[in-house]
Amino acid sequence: MWVGIITTASSLFYALREGYYSIQQRQQQREQIRSYQQVAERFMQMDNLTYAEQSLRKALALSPGDVEMQYQLFMLQAQGILRDKEQGYDAAEYDHAIPNLLLEGYRLLQMPFSSARLAHIMTTLGRLQYFDYARSDDKGITRLFNDAYQLTPDDPGAQFYLGRWLLQAEIDATGGIELMQQSIQKAPDNPLFLTELAEIYMNKQQYAQALPLYRQAIAISDQQTELGAIRAANGAKSRLVQLLRRADESTPIDAPRFLQLSSEQLDALLQQALSFAPTNRHLQLLAARFYVAQQNYLKAKKLLQPQLEDSEFISLVERGYNQLQAQLYIQILQATKANPDLLRQLQDAIQYYHDNRDFRTLLEWGVDNGPRFKLGIRFDLRNKNKGIMVDQVFSGYSFAKAGIQPGDMLTSIAHRDIRDINDLLRLLPNFTLGDELSLQVIRDQQLQNLTLTLE
Repeated sequence: MWVGIITTASSLFYALREGYYSIQQRQQQREQIRSYQQVAERFMQMDNLTYAEQSLRKALALSPGDVEMQYQLFMLQAQGILRDKEQGYDAAEYDHAIPNLLLEGYRLLQMPFSSARLAHIMTTLGRLQYFDYARSDDKGITRLFNDAYQLTPDDPGAQFYLGRWLLQAEIDATGGIELMQQSIQKAPDNPLFLTELAEIYMNKQQYAQALPLYRQAIAISDQQTELGAIRAANGAKSRLVQLLRRADESTPIDAPRFLQLSSEQLDALLQQALSFAPTNRHLQLLAARFYVAQQNYLKAKKLLQPQLEDSEFISLVERGYNQLQAQLYIQILQATKANPDLLRQLQDAIQYYHDNRDFRTLLEWGVDNGPRFKLGIRFDLRNKNKGIMVDQVFSGYSFAKAGIQPGDMLTSIAHRDIRDINDLLRLLPNFTLGDELSLQVIRDQQLQNLTLTLE
């Protein structure tokens, strides 16, 4: 009898011990899973999606049937792909992952999730499927976005992505924009929504509608922690500068109510844009035009001064560059009656350009790492006939020594036809110093054959 009792007790002891070890192992496993999940959350907060995904995979390996973690992993992978794809970054390496991710998303739709979570999966699948170029299905994408919206009609994401798709697929542009606007009213702190709708307005040349969206995205830029949102908010700064330039091409910045703004509002906007791009010369010139029109010559001068201090500025004006900057500075000097010597230099430089813009003088010419030729000739570029009209030759240079005279029409060099000065400049680098080239010119309606020795 005692033997039986002892045997039974031993069996019970070992069973209890195994049960204890099993409970302990499960507890350790739960702690491991929890620790991996915490690590994943930490990496997601740091916006390191790669490490977050690795941590979730380790947790899922310990509990492969955990549907919650399956959902988290799916959303995490999709976030990484869509963040780059939708913002136009080169992400071709994702193309092979999208089909498998779509299969996983459709599988998760069969799980007993809440309506909000199912709608989130549907929206994500629609966005992913748009980039599945091999099996793109517009009707399927429309159905996904519609179903998500029907499940959660008040969700900003469901509204926004359905609206964007209606516009993108040319199904209902007006309704699409309305849905996107509604989503922004509910989620005004989402720079991705703000900048995407702003881009739509930009493409429609509706700059006054795009402006407040970009400015709102910029205003909340410091609050962003997710990389996609940071990119969108920071990108809004450069897009704001581009908006000003593009709006000016449509309506001059010095016109009344530019972008439907008062002078004070436009001044504040320009100062904001200049703080983002303080060395952008196009923006500086744009702002200077506005300030000259407002007779705020001090601000205009401050913007133009750095360019004027360039030692080559006057020379560049004479050659046709910086014409608008020079004209604005002339207006400033005339209005303020300051620096008459500089005023005269700028006026002379502009006049010189207008007097000589139809002519091209080539005293010496060459290309990098090649010989420089002493040509000594000035062409009249107004002639549109076949060849280049010679306006002047300079004694002691190659063309003068070849017998070229003012009034000659140069039509051929080295047996190659010359239609304009660009043909000549493209041809010369094929030769070197000392080469003798045949020339053909028309003089007094007669063809003349000459020889040019390159010096």
